[in-house]
Amino acid sequence: MNVFHNVTNLPLIILWENIAVRINSFFRKAMDRHPDHQQKIVHLAEEMNQLDGSYFNSVKHPMSTYLTAPKSLGEHKTRCTCCYFHKLEKKKEKLTHCLVCPLGNQNCSS
Repeated sequence: MNVFHNVTNLPLIILWENIAVRINSFFRKAMDRHPDHQQKIVHLAEEMNQLDGSYFNSVKHPMSTYLTAPKSLGEHKTRCTCCYFHKLEKKKEKLTHCLVCPLGNQNCSS
């Protein structure tokens, strides 16, 4: 992640949240697609949320703020940082911002 940060000059918090957004999406879709395995999915999410920072070569878990709480896996979590989606060149795309855009969101504690 540090190499990617150095090459792109994107802040680490944005890079880590980008990963967390994908993990959140994975869990949300798994809950929808596999209702008979929801308990296992919640358990896996709990394990992911409780990882020690050492797993990421960090003092604390770099995605802890951005991961959806295991009891809320079916919900969309609003981003805390901007992913710069609005700066991408889009062909025939109607969206101006990502689906979990933080603009105007006051609930972030990053």
